[in-house]
Amino acid sequence: MCEDLIFKLVGHELEDISILDIKPWVMHAEVAEKFLSFENQVFLAGDAAHRFPPAGGFGIITGIQDAQNLAWKLAAVVNDCHI
Repeated sequence: MCEDLIFKLVGHELEDISILDIKPWVMHAEVAEKFLSFENQVFLAGDAAHRFPPAGGFGIITGIQDAQNLAWKLAAVVNDCHI
């Protein structure tokens, strides 16, 4: 089945292909229960906070959004502003 799929994608049969192993993949996403730990003063961002399937590029986009979101909050704390 895998070889047939590869041949179909390539457009012709390949003689030098050998499938050694296959692993099933199930699409899922995970999100952390907490993004901040006041006890340990730790912030989670990017893949540490949430993981998305590779389809759509959501992982890098949310990682960048996390960094921007965390940056302005840290800047406010460092500059002694009230959020």
